[in-house]
Amino acid sequence: GSYLNALQPWKEYPFSIEYTLYDQNNTPIARLQHTFKIQVTNLGTPPVEQQYSISISSQATNGLLEFKTIADYVNGKEVTYPNGLVVASNTNYQVTVRSSQFSSVAGNALPLSVVNLQISNSSQTTNPIPLSTTPQTLLEGASTNNTAISYDIKYYTGKNDQRLFNAPSDNYSASLIYEISPR
Repeated sequence: GSYLNALQPWKEYPFSIEYTLYDQNNTPIARLQHTFKIQVTNLGTPPVEQQYSISISSQATNGLLEFKTIADYVNGKEVTYPNGLVVASNTNYQVTVRSSQFSSVAGNALPLSVVNLQISNSSQTTNPIPLSTTPQTLLEGASTNNTAISYDIKYYTGKNDQRLFNAPSDNYSASLIYEISPR
């Protein structure tokens, strides 16, 4: 790796190793120390290390869809967090997302697929995906040359979703996990 760049070609670098022999009572009975010398050749340019970063803005870390009126259920509800997702990479990458189940303190549950997720910016809009416990590819991209690229995060429900009409009134929550990896 690049940490070896500080070594000078053909210079000797000594290092010591100490061996200690112990008896059954864990008492040292013999000790041997030996010094080795190594030399390195011209190492050339080390390979570029793959670097990835992903972050969720503080506004988007606690996404909230509030259903306050019957119109919210009939028309569906949506919330968008501008610049909610930021990625950077020096190679091709993909972003996946998965979720825990929707549940409430009272023990009520909702199917994850009642909420859809979509990200977009000025040059790209992804296909919407329903939330799931299975990792799903949300975004695939080429190297950003480690430049941060921001995306808006949009969470929304469909119109007239009977699963929401039939759900007990409660506060439901789920945790989402976004991951970036090489592609």
